[in-house]
Amino acid sequence: MRKVGLVALHMAVVLTVLAGCTTKTATQSPSPNSSGSPGSTAAASPAVTKNTFTALLETNASWPYNKDWPIWKYIEEKTGATWNVQLPSGNLQDTTTLNVASGSVPDLTFGYTPMANTYGIQGVFANILDYTDIMPNFKKWMEKYPTYVKASLASDGKMYVFPNEGYGKANGMSWLYRQDIFRKNNLKTPATFDEFYQTIKQLKQIYPDSTPFVFRNGLNILSNMAPSFDTNGGYYLDKKTNKVKFGPIEPNYKKMVEYLHKFYVDGLIPKDFLTVDTKRWQDMISTNKGFVTNDYIVRIDFFNTPMRKENPDSTLAFMPPASGFAGAKPLLLNTQSVDGGLMVSAKSKKIKEIMKMMDFFYSEEGKTMASWGKEGETFTVDNGKKQYKPGLFANSTELANKFGLTTLGTYTWFDFDAYKSIISPSLQSAYDEADKYMDVYSPLPKNTQPELDTLSITGKAVTDAYSESISKFIVGQRSLDEWDQYVEELKKQGLQKTIDVYQAAFDRVQK
Repeated sequence: MRKVGLVALHMAVVLTVLAGCTTKTATQSPSPNSSGSPGSTAAASPAVTKNTFTALLETNASWPYNKDWPIWKYIEEKTGATWNVQLPSGNLQDTTTLNVASGSVPDLTFGYTPMANTYGIQGVFANILDYTDIMPNFKKWMEKYPTYVKASLASDGKMYVFPNEGYGKANGMSWLYRQDIFRKNNLKTPATFDEFYQTIKQLKQIYPDSTPFVFRNGLNILSNMAPSFDTNGGYYLDKKTNKVKFGPIEPNYKKMVEYLHKFYVDGLIPKDFLTVDTKRWQDMISTNKGFVTNDYIVRIDFFNTPMRKENPDSTLAFMPPASGFAGAKPLLLNTQSVDGGLMVSAKSKKIKEIMKMMDFFYSEEGKTMASWGKEGETFTVDNGKKQYKPGLFANSTELANKFGLTTLGTYTWFDFDAYKSIISPSLQSAYDEADKYMDVYSPLPKNTQPELDTLSITGKAVTDAYSESISKFIVGQRSLDEWDQYVEELKKQGLQKTIDVYQAAFDRVQK
């Protein structure tokens, strides 16, 4: 593929999904690992030292924090650490801001990378890289996952938030379609976007009251389509030239807009596609008003379970991506990341103790704990294969509700097989198939404050002009013959200035 580094202009809403965690007793030794993988150890674990750390964690209405969750016992058994958990009084970021202002930052704070970097650069959070000499598991993990390490670095080259890998796969996105409807009407899944157009046009003829292609979050669909059109939804680094480019001014991006315009004119997408919310999108899929979408893979079980109560044949399934044009590789936008984690207060009196505790999470044993739970209590091992105890969890949500597994702050390195083991076979298969088409994960580097200031003004002006023109192109309020004029308009808004900002950020990371 000519371009990598897919980054959406407008970030899609992240669907929170669950997976599992595990651990063994504090007196057991970690298993030797001859592969030399991150966290492999050959010696027995030393006796744990008891510590208590204060921690601000995010809670969730669907699985509210519970001090009696077994996960806290597992962490204590393995690391000796007890967490004195605080919850935000409202919004997590607002609570963190208040803590910073009052000088009462707890030992550990869960937060997202932009916030971690903002306050980290101000000296609020400790630079994790200063302590890698006492974190052997983490050092090996960083060697294995350099991309995730880079994604967690602030503009000053320091790391203020613990990175993660594995769990983000649950946030993977793909093309999904009503397989039962396609089979009923002898339709094949399209291999190209020309075929895609013809297929949904046939569906419109068969179901006149439908809008066959339905999606939420408006123009975000263009970022999801972009990989198959050999372009990008926003700013990205062209690896061939090492130059930053802006996908929405490229000829291949124009091809996507042309398709959406055709879809709009022929009534194949909702007339109000820019404002379709989650509820309306759900209703259309579940009531035979929409048959193809692009969303989180986990939505397969979300739809199939309730739909089959009324119609056992109802099936939302994975659909391979269609190539945008001859020679283009069919690809999926890579959203397999969780951009957040735990941060350590720079004023904590127990920084080294915290770092040593966190190092355990990057060991193979820590990965098992954070993914499966505790052997004999939540999972068993048969012929070397782990599995949750039968009947313990009815669905992935119960991993969190019953045991606190996969709740934010309790994992870093995650075994995605744990999550897959508790979902339906069709959803398992969808994740496996999607992996075959997933584009490279290549996040934008972090910006300095002056760069952020530029992006908040000039960058916003460019984004606003882009959104307005692309929307008009799609609905026909502006002719696509004016594409070159549109490009010039973005340049006048300061596009080159924003490209230079990202170029400086990428150059900084490469050093």
